[in-house]
Amino acid sequence: MQLILGSRSPRRRELLAQFNVPFHACSPVFDEEAIPFSGDPTAYASTLAKGKGLSLQETYPQGVILTADTVVYKDGKIFNKPQNAEEAKSFLHFFANARQMVYTAVCVTYNGHQFCEVEGTEVLFNELSEAQIDAYVAQNHWQGRAGGYTIQSMGGLLVNRIDGDFYNVVGFPLSKVQKLLLHVGIDLWNYLR
Repeated sequence: MQLILGSRSPRRRELLAQFNVPFHACSPVFDEEAIPFSGDPTAYASTLAKGKGLSLQETYPQGVILTADTVVYKDGKIFNKPQNAEEAKSFLHFFANARQMVYTAVCVTYNGHQFCEVEGTEVLFNELSEAQIDAYVAQNHWQGRAGGYTIQSMGGLLVNRIDGDFYNVVGFPLSKVQKLLLHVGIDLWNYLR
């Protein structure tokens, strides 16, 4: 059984590579911008993760396709990956000294079936000065990240605390990944290094 990680995210690849499970990583061909947000962040993230899985099914018809999508949600709005540094700065201003939710949908697509679950984690940001936001954005850690930030490395200076799964904020909640892979007979406990 071939495991396919359908993700561009180096963080997801690194986390899955911590296990001794053989997998092939590739980028899904799926237009995320074509999916409108209808007000439900969990349904939105699920739709994106499922769409990514379906986009790879033709290329890997016998594969177990693992996909995920992470979104940041605050005050009725979705914050995907910023398009540029100015948008990243505006996101961080909005999050400063406030709480937001991070949702990651994980999906396993196999043999015409899809199994999907969503994990939610509340994140509280520290107060941030203009200079701090400028310094963070100047290091380009916002690029390719939902909400324009990461919790790892320098991102730890942004976050005061979280309520929920740390790996969810990274974008790959391992407990959900394990639960969903069990549906197709893959147990990550059997692949510990």
